[in-house]
Amino acid sequence: MTIKVTGISPNATCQSDIFAPVRGQTVVLDMEITTAPELAQDQFPQFTTIGDWKAVASDGTTVNGRIDNINCIVPASRVPAQIGPSEKVVGQMAFDVPPGAGTLIWTPGVTSGWEWTYPAQ
Repeated sequence: MTIKVTGISPNATCQSDIFAPVRGQTVVLDMEITTAPELAQDQFPQFTTIGDWKAVASDGTTVNGRIDNINCIVPASRVPAQIGPSEKVVGQMAFDVPPGAGTLIWTPGVTSGWEWTYPAQ
């Protein structure tokens, strides 16, 4: 699987009043995710995009609980919840994180993963 983040938007506007951030801000990642055909041979041939995320604030504190806030993104713009073999998806993911800068970390069912730092503004 390859992941390319094409944009990071701190203090983004949540597209739903019901799911406004409770921790202080919404950070949105614009993403391109491509999976290889070989994923079909894996024991678990799909990746789930709405779990396995964590955030670390600029002071080094890990944010407790789930941080993904997919309902802040309209369905047509949202990264799908499941990605299978030989797929390329383009979309957005939203996260409910404390104010200020920090780091988003995604480890989708594996021991290693990806990290993206977001600015305070």
